[in-house]
Amino acid sequence: MWCEWMSRAVAVAALAAENDAPRGAGSLAVVIGAAVLGAIVVVAIASFLRPVHLAIGFGATVAMWAIGYAAMTSPGLPAGEVLFLLMLVCVGAAGTIAAGRGGAARSGLAVGLISAGANLLIVGSLLGGRASVTVEVERDGAVQRVPLFAPSAAAAASSVPLGLRLADDGRIESVAERSGAHDAGLRPGDRILGVDGRPLGAAADLATAAATASDRRERLPQRAALWAAGLFVVSGALGWLGGLVGTRRRSEPIRDPAALMAIVAAVAVLLLLVTGGLVTGMEAGLAVPDWPNSFGHNMLLYPISEMKGGVYWEHAHRLFGMLVGVTMLVLVPVVFRCDGRMWARTLVIWLLLAVVVQGWLGAMRVTGSLSISEHRADHAPNLALAIVHGVLGQGIFAGSLLLAAMLGSTWRTASAAREVPGGGTMRGFSSVLLVLMVLQLVLGACYRHLLVPPTADHPGSSPMWALHSHLTLAAVIMVLALLAGFRAKALGRDSAVPVVPGLGRLLHIIVGVQILFGIGALVAVLTRAGAAIPAWEIVVTTAHQATGAILLGVSLLLAAWSFRLIRAPRQAGA
Repeated sequence: MWCEWMSRAVAVAALAAENDAPRGAGSLAVVIGAAVLGAIVVVAIASFLRPVHLAIGFGATVAMWAIGYAAMTSPGLPAGEVLFLLMLVCVGAAGTIAAGRGGAARSGLAVGLISAGANLLIVGSLLGGRASVTVEVERDGAVQRVPLFAPSAAAAASSVPLGLRLADDGRIESVAERSGAHDAGLRPGDRILGVDGRPLGAAADLATAAATASDRRERLPQRAALWAAGLFVVSGALGWLGGLVGTRRRSEPIRDPAALMAIVAAVAVLLLLVTGGLVTGMEAGLAVPDWPNSFGHNMLLYPISEMKGGVYWEHAHRLFGMLVGVTMLVLVPVVFRCDGRMWARTLVIWLLLAVVVQGWLGAMRVTGSLSISEHRADHAPNLALAIVHGVLGQGIFAGSLLLAAMLGSTWRTASAAREVPGGGTMRGFSSVLLVLMVLQLVLGACYRHLLVPPTADHPGSSPMWALHSHLTLAAVIMVLALLAGFRAKALGRDSAVPVVPGLGRLLHIIVGVQILFGIGALVAVLTRAGAAIPAWEIVVTTAHQATGAILLGVSLLLAAWSFRLIRAPRQAGA
């Protein structure tokens, strides 16, 4: 019950802040203060819940978000509906795991309610923000759907609705600089074909559609409150039913809930990297002009119904960033409660700080300065920070994997590093590989973000220095990874060292996959001729980036385990 009332209070407070908060520095201070207060509340609640329930509940949430992200790419289609049903299955499965691994039916209820609490990050968007209409825009022969937001009811009824002045054929003659149309990236020469699913008859249709959207917006808060309450009821019920099933199928209890929570955090970060790669691949990096708001909305209240085209890819990436932030906040008290080692607590604090810095870098990449203005004309996007933002995200993923390994029982119970033949070589190979992997990711990020894709008016350009350096270093890394993998596997055969041989085999597999994705990404980028983005290019370039992050994580784990388990034999007489 307290969760339900808390969700309603948060929703009402957020809506009030969105509608009434002043623009400018004062409003930015309100946003920062609300974020700090929210972080304190999250940590306080997590400090009273069982760590194993938190790990399983957030694991279910991360799985649901991954499925929901895919489902939102094809809403209304049978595949999308099936994926949404799978989201419900995730909660029941989490309840089964919680009850079957040492809990009771109420354990399933607990993880269901925890998952519902995390999913409030999504449900809040049902409050919808200001009145909006969706227009179909034709540019260079391509048609896209773009949401336009009216700053106020008066603007919606003005002689220039939504900041657009149209010719009789729907072609845009002018765009007001600080208007919903300008913020959405529309420009003179584009042609409006339709509004809210209907063909555009005259310019007055825009004003009529904006007024209709205002009426529809007023009914959203009541519906959203019912959705928030229903979220806890349904999620709790599904978790409890799953718990009943789990009590009939007992297995060994989860002994390392902190390690499990760290793995969940790592998966959440990997999904964030994938969504970020899709943003870059879809060339939607600046589809939303402002930060921390989205088109002037509270980020968590941006309406799901308006997440279309490039706005969907960009805003969904921001929501995944919020999920990663909350997950890291929960990970901190879990580690402090389950592990008394100072280095473990220090590492999780550093990871949380890195996530905070990552969010700040994402903001500065969009706005160029600390500003809460919703207008694109008030911002100066920073391309250099986009490169740093991408590389740091992969570092956070690797660090989360390292924390998960160190929190596990294998790391804690392993004996001190022992002398084995080739131990020094293994340490050297893994250390150099890790350093080269970081440099390789920087070069890859430089090439991807500095690349100017071709358009109808521009042939595009490529930073060939970054490409050549990236390809040359890829060959060096491939050879070194093969040597390190062979050395690691030999340790398992000759010295019976645990973990390291398996990482060596995994390293070989991932390197092979990464080479294939790299070749595909190179071919896709170099053979692209027009402004249209081939779907296979988006898939292969994003997969190449995600696999690079996994390769960095495995390289870090190989180095960490090498220093944890082995060392070079001492020379005679030393």
